[in-house]
Amino acid sequence: MLQYPTLKDRVFRSHKSIHLLAPTQVQRGTYKGWTDSQMEQALQAVVASGASIRRAALDYHVPKSSLGDRVSGQTVPGTKSGPPPYLNAMEEGELVQFLSRCASIGYGKSRKEVLSLVQSVMDSKKTVTNDWWEGFC
Repeated sequence: MLQYPTLKDRVFRSHKSIHLLAPTQVQRGTYKGWTDSQMEQALQAVVASGASIRRAALDYHVPKSSLGDRVSGQTVPGTKSGPPPYLNAMEEGELVQFLSRCASIGYGKSRKEVLSLVQSVMDSKKTVTNDWWEGFC
């Protein structure tokens, strides 16, 4: 059974207000808690202004290690992590329109048919998997 702390133990008093702290909860982080513009500003502060990586990371609320990777050239700014997408945004848009038109006339495509169609469009030797399907949906 989960024991909740007493109200007195859950109250945090700051000089401006009183905040109730939640009972012990697991707080999940996000994949990326910063924006690309924040990272770009921090990178400019380091490169152009000569600020330290640590100071720029604190000032612009970005991870120090990620900023350091961009300064050293290990990570190219503007790139996304993970493998490159099978289809670009324009091709995915065309696929959505095609599937919508097929469904509107009563000839919907199955998952297997869509995977086969995408596999035939791709010019690489990668196999289109159900993981791609889940991400596409």
